[in-house]
Amino acid sequence: MRRYVPWLLLGLLTAAAALGLGLGLAEAPASGDAVCQSDELGARITSTGSVASQPWSTIAFTNNGNPCSIEGYPRIVAASGHTYQGSIESLPVTAIEGPLYERTDPGPHLISVAEGSHFSFALGTNTASGTIYVITAISVMLPGNSSSLRVPVDTTGSASRGSPIQLRVTALVRGTNGPPGG
Repeated sequence: MRRYVPWLLLGLLTAAAALGLGLGLAEAPASGDAVCQSDELGARITSTGSVASQPWSTIAFTNNGNPCSIEGYPRIVAASGHTYQGSIESLPVTAIEGPLYERTDPGPHLISVAEGSHFSFALGTNTASGTIYVITAISVMLPGNSSSLRVPVDTTGSASRGSPIQLRVTALVRGTNGPPGG
């Protein structure tokens, strides 16, 4: 009977969540701070690089509001840019969570962000095959947000004609340096 107790408890918690009984498990970060909101953040590129035809950029956010918390992976919901000779247009992109060739992925973890403090993530692409595009801006949707934040970037990515440009994103980390190199 003892080894079934954890499974029974997990089942009860899952059922309670499905019924919307509000056990406080997902309403706010564990720190008690509100989720960091895009309209209270500034964003900028803090570093860039490339290894083996795989460019990367570190995108850092500054909290300009009250203390907040954030956890997880950012979503890239849109991108704009052009081919080397073309005009600026909306670019089809798809984002994959995980490590980049040049940057490790620490996985999701809760970050408490004081006013004026920072958090960041690494964005990676590849340029080894297909048509090369210059990506000039991305729209980032942060966990717990319903609106995105447009971030100017200057990076390249490639894809076969008609296929989305594949981007990789790491989990958010404390500070402006992004996750450590791999």
